[in-house]
Amino acid sequence: MRLRLAYPDALVEVVRDEVLFFRRKLLRASLSEVLNYAAGKDAVLPRELKEVSFDIALALNLLNAKKHYKRLTSFSGVA
Repeated sequence: MRLRLAYPDALVEVVRDEVLFFRRKLLRASLSEVLNYAAGKDAVLPRELKEVSFDIALALNLLNAKKHYKRLTSFSGVA
């Protein structure tokens, strides 16, 4: 899996189980550590990765969400 998030001054990339953060310098962390921080657990992360951890968790949840469509069996018209 590969995920990229772009910010005005930074780029975040998730490649397999690693998070790469680019802003003037490269920062790396394990995906599990970033997700643990987003879930409210203790984690040893640079401040920059802590700031984007919730965005990463949300993006992964949206990508992994199953789409459920309900089929309309009866339609009485437009309201």
